[in-house]
Amino acid sequence: MKIRIIPLIICSLVACTNSKDYSVSSAANGLLDKCYEFAKPTFVFESRCADIDGIDNSTICLGVQIRGEGGFPKDIEEYSSNKDKLDALLFDRLYFERQRRILFLAEKGTKLKLTRVVHHGWGTMGRYWIIRGTMEYQGVQYEVELPSLDLIHKKPFWFDARKEMMPDEGSILNIRECAN
Repeated sequence: MKIRIIPLIICSLVACTNSKDYSVSSAANGLLDKCYEFAKPTFVFESRCADIDGIDNSTICLGVQIRGEGGFPKDIEEYSSNKDKLDALLFDRLYFERQRRILFLAEKGTKLKLTRVVHHGWGTMGRYWIIRGTMEYQGVQYEVELPSLDLIHKKPFWFDARKEMMPDEGSILNIRECAN
């Protein structure tokens, strides 16, 4: 009897963590087919993000956070003068990881193209929305994930990720449609 229950439990737990990618659905067209820009200067950093393509809880990717919010420094000079202390404070290091860090500060007006909208399962925590986009900095393209869940990102959130409805551009903070 116990042997039969174990596969049933494993299957039910795996079902809780699946992701549904809405990036190619018509529901996401209004969100993904526009040019956006950061409304405020924003740090880009090595983050622990949801593993939406695999079976792990999280993976390392790039995250973004508004300068001076969520415990982040007010400017790049403040960060540069105290990197090690701030990195240890901002980014909880797992035993098998190297210390994550801030990479650069993207200025207000930096362009961002949203590329992925995924409704992701997080086991017993429920489901939430993951929004990723691409941006360019000094001629290099970067994929970044917008903050949405405090298990992965530091607060404040950029949108309410627990709502079942597709996020819209009005619910995403610190980005706005491109001015030109």
